[in-house]
Amino acid sequence: MPRSGPSVRDFIQAFWPFISPYKWYLVFAYAATGLVTLGFLSIGLIINARLDLVLANSEILQTIADFGLLIILVVAIVTAVSGVAQYTIAWAGANYIRNIRISVFQRVMQHGDSIIDEESSGELQTRVIADTAQLGNFIGMTIPTALSVVVGLVGALGGAIYVSPRLTIMAVGIAIFIALPILAFSPILRKFGERLQKAEAQSGRHAGETFRSRDIVYAFNQIRRETRTFADFTNEVKRYMLAQERLQILIFSVFRLISISILIGAASYGLSLIASNELTVGTAIAFAFFAIRIIGSGSGVASLITTFSVALGRAQKLIEILQLPLPKIEASDDKIPRECDLELSDICYTYPTRNSRALENIRLIFPARSNVAIVGMSGSGKSTIFKILLRIVEPDSGDILANGVPFSKFTHEEWRARFGFVPQAEMLTSGTVAENIAYGMPNASIDEIKRASKLAYAHEFIEELPQGYQTDLGEVGARLSGGQKQRISLARAILINPSVYLLDEATSSLDAASEEAVEKALVELGKTATVVSIAHRMKTVRNADLIVVLDEGRVVNQGTHDALLADSFYERLVSGYRG
Repeated sequence: MPRSGPSVRDFIQAFWPFISPYKWYLVFAYAATGLVTLGFLSIGLIINARLDLVLANSEILQTIADFGLLIILVVAIVTAVSGVAQYTIAWAGANYIRNIRISVFQRVMQHGDSIIDEESSGELQTRVIADTAQLGNFIGMTIPTALSVVVGLVGALGGAIYVSPRLTIMAVGIAIFIALPILAFSPILRKFGERLQKAEAQSGRHAGETFRSRDIVYAFNQIRRETRTFADFTNEVKRYMLAQERLQILIFSVFRLISISILIGAASYGLSLIASNELTVGTAIAFAFFAIRIIGSGSGVASLITTFSVALGRAQKLIEILQLPLPKIEASDDKIPRECDLELSDICYTYPTRNSRALENIRLIFPARSNVAIVGMSGSGKSTIFKILLRIVEPDSGDILANGVPFSKFTHEEWRARFGFVPQAEMLTSGTVAENIAYGMPNASIDEIKRASKLAYAHEFIEELPQGYQTDLGEVGARLSGGQKQRISLARAILINPSVYLLDEATSSLDAASEEAVEKALVELGKTATVVSIAHRMKTVRNADLIVVLDEGRVVNQGTHDALLADSFYERLVSGYRG
């Protein structure tokens, strides 16, 4: 992914598709915002037109009351229009930020391994939630402010020229003098935005990883260490946040000091004109009203540019993720048959964060309804083959064929629907037991769920839970033992009735009785489906129709157990396997 900061064009191209469906709502809201600004500016014209008459009228109290009521009426109308505009912007913002979050989440899931290898899940959580919230605030608040500033600047300039062309030249000069130096600091503020975003992401990453691996943290008594590490990351967040705030405070404090000084000088000059009867009180106050708006708009322009610089820095990673390509699906009338031969043809794959290949020219055939075991040392590529089969990652080269039809002819959903995956690490979600088993088939009936549980020998212990199948498991099934979680994972795979079972040492956490029962279930399942197992138990290896031997990402041998015993590498490999 590119690491250079995004341009304004990149920013617009990335986010316009999400904003576009709500553009007319925003146009209405922005137009209303402009009218609100003009409404406030009209107060200056009222002052210019009426104040001198008020001061000269003998019935001054009544005249002041009429004058005040007119201004209150204008303010009331402007406030009502402003409220409608603000709600419209908030409504549109809630919608497009929702859509951006969904799209970012979808891209992360589609390119999960390559992105998470670089960023980690904790950082990505920050991108999806915090960065999109910041983006929403920018689009929802800064753009209307920009419009208000521009309209205010133009309107105030026009009003000031109408009231006093001579004094207008002074006010414009002040605004330019103040705005230009502030703009010089915008690149620095953008860097602070990028660094702050990165620090927040690292903080979220550490928190997420620590929460997920809390058992290890407890077991090795490292709570203090992890707390210190988290404190270091949050201190980085604090440091960049305060540095950014200090710079902004410095910029606008200098601006405020200069502004007040110049306004005092301008007021003194105006008083001298009043004293010499060259200017009336009403005209002077009206001009002061417009002059303050001109100078405020100059500050607003500078503020908007610095805010936009910070927003560009924070949006960098979101833009990179949104620019990732969507998977290309070739049009095809082919359907994946219920039973089919699977073939890996010259598959090569390298993880994005590693230099060496994880798989090198893999050629394998898994016949329909066969029992295949994949063996090899740690890091030999066994789990990567599963990821390739499930299309969690796409091969760098080569093809996967289902009865001779390339996998690229099918959508990811069509392809994965044929696989039932049982991971070695028991991956359960928050929710009830029934919801976890029905994860791949949400509309399954309770009878179907119980049938799958019985085949996985999980029904008895589930019935003994406090609420049976409706028992809430807590985060990642924290209330179950390892063996119980693994049997629920197996039931989840059985429920969808797949063509191919992918078992990543699915019996590793089972006691002897449960293991024997599950082995019997797998034998029954193998009569109607292909079973591919990453094996670390001798029983699994012996019973396989085909054993694939991997070493350093290559297939070094394949055959039956008895035939492979003549291979010294295979013999040494399985000699350490458990019974």
